[in-house]
Amino acid sequence: MTRFLIFYAISEGGGHVQSLVLSAALFALAGVIGVGGVLADLIATNRLLLEELRTRALRAEVETLRSHGVKRRQGVGLQHSRSHPSAEAS
Repeated sequence: MTRFLIFYAISEGGGHVQSLVLSAALFALAGVIGVGGVLADLIATNRLLLEELRTRALRAEVETLRSHGVKRRQGVGLQHSRSHPSAEAS
């Protein structure tokens, strides 16, 4: 763009329009890449926040289950100490 403006200032800008077109295209590309970078950063931040929320929800669920008589068996995970309604239906 500077090259075109210099030639335009000295009244020879007519033949250097390709410099103006190229600079406009490069500025547009830089804008698209910049927006992509901002979006990538926002997605990464969102992923971290979702991971933290999921961790908190799982901890709260485990605490709730433990307070309602859920026992943990070795290698099996959390199991109800009394029979589960879905187990009775089958």
